[in-house]
Amino acid sequence: MPFPRSSHVQQPPDPAAIRRPRFLASVPESPGPWVRAFSRHDESATVAEEAPSPMDLPALEELDVPDAAHVAEKNVPLPSIARTPGPPRPAAPPAPSYEPPIDAGLISRVVASVERLRSESERLAEQARADALEIGFQVARRILETELSASAEPLFALVRSAVRRAGESRTLTLRLHPADKELIEQSGGAERIDVLLAAKLKLAADPSLSRGDCMVDADFASVDGRLDTRFAQLERSVGRALAEGRTR
Repeated sequence: MPFPRSSHVQQPPDPAAIRRPRFLASVPESPGPWVRAFSRHDESATVAEEAPSPMDLPALEELDVPDAAHVAEKNVPLPSIARTPGPPRPAAPPAPSYEPPIDAGLISRVVASVERLRSESERLAEQARADALEIGFQVARRILETELSASAEPLFALVRSAVRRAGESRTLTLRLHPADKELIEQSGGAERIDVLLAAKLKLAADPSLSRGDCMVDADFASVDGRLDTRFAQLERSVGRALAEGRTR
């Protein structure tokens, strides 16, 4: 026995109650007509319903979807995510500085080298001073010898200094180079040597002496007035003065 055919027709859902996805915003809400058959045997019992057909959907190219260039051109603001600042991070500790170990042997060698350089510089300076003094005395002696050969006045000055060093004596003998003895006799003799001299002065020629040399023989001693002796004494005096100046 066949079941009676129901006259109730199922209604499609309300389109307003259905939430449309965002990518279908450009698709029209009223779909094209379509007909659904409720029975294979009764073609008259069909109900016309409106539903979208796959053939009626627009193509992807026809959709009005903004592209990335359009968004960049229009300066569309993008949604920003608010960030809550967290606690500040602690500062990283400074990296430990590396100090190479000190080589005691290297330091001792450096100190010894410095001391050697200092000693060598002092020795060279002392040698330079001595050489300078020697050169200076040689130049002075050459100048004096030139003056002695040209005039009698330098010779009288040398003789007077030697006679005064003899002190008090009754008789003084002044020995000179033969050429110097002759020059003094021609220039005034013994009276010109020292007018205040109370002792009796005799002139004697001594070929062993050089030009500019003189020897004074007194009653109890002799005075060496040779040029070599005079320059040696002067050199020692200058050396002592320089040494005292360095120690101050």
